[in-house]
Amino acid sequence: MPETRTGPPLNAEAAGHAAQGAEQNLSALPEESAAVSVEREDDTILIRLSGSWSLDAGLASIADPERELTNRAAPRRVIFDMRELGAWDNAL
Repeated sequence: MPETRTGPPLNAEAAGHAAQGAEQNLSALPEESAAVSVEREDDTILIRLSGSWSLDAGLASIADPERELTNRAAPRRVIFDMRELGAWDNAL
């Protein structure tokens, strides 16, 4: 939903400074490390990806999901939950 602003309209210079400040604030936020978790219930596996997945920042180990997929009976369903996924490096 768009932000509702009350008061006088911003002039172009003030709007530029506000946007620049917002960009600086966002870039100062720490990115969460890449994380992966896996849950199995009956014949369904749920794999959750969260945080920032980039080659520069490093990647989480996929050993647990890989083990779950290869060491037991094959699942009928695999569900990916990426609601907490941050940045994603397209090179992956």
